Order: sequence, then C-alpha cells, then structure tokens
Amino acid sequence: MFARASGNELYEEPWDNELQVDSWEGWFRDATNPRDVEATLELEYRDGHGQRTKRVVDVRSFDDRLHGGMMIRHCRLRDATRTFRFERVELCVNANNGENITDIQRFLNVLHDEAP
Repeated sequence: MFARASGNELYEEPWDNELQVDSWEGWFRDATNPRDVEATLELEYRDGHGQRTKRVVDVRSFDDRLHGGMMIRHCRLRDATRTFRFERVELCVNANNGENITDIQRFLNVLHDEAP
C-alpha cells in the first residue's frame, strides 16, 4: 500500500505521481462536537475534486457530526494541517498495528473514550 524509503519511514505519493493542491474540505472551526484523540493512520483518500492520494496522517481531533464526520490532523504528504471527511476515506489502516479500520468514526470514538 505505502512505499518504504530507506530505513522504516513511510512515504506516500499521489496516484498520478504529481503533487496537486488539495481541494477544500471545510473549516474544522465549525465543529459542534470536537473531540481530541491521537492516532496515526494510513489513508487512501479521494478529495472533493476526485483526486486520489495515499497519505500518512497524525489525527489530533475529530467531529462525528460536521459534514458527516471530519478529522483534523497533520498530513505528512503536505506537511501541513488538513481536514479530511470520513466519507471520502476509501481505505484506512492503523499505522501502529496494521489493523484495517472499516468504521473510522467508531474507531476514533473508542480511542477518545479510552484515553486517560
């Protein structure tokens, strides 16, 4: 799914091997139920323009109500904070253990609820 550079670091490339500007996904500041969580996920994501990318992201917060569910996190591909809608994630893997995540909202809610 993700290529490995020398050593153990993952790197991700867009499907068409060109860096493109991300489409607008929405303001996270509009969140009505923001919840803090920490997770590192490997995603295959299709943005609002239909562009598919593979990304490794460090989730920091999510809202299960905003736009049907949205995460805000550091995107390693763009080296910037980005928002991602749950509905546009085509594949999600827990980078810590390789577990395939089929319900992102449930996964993040469990992490949030189990956090100290």
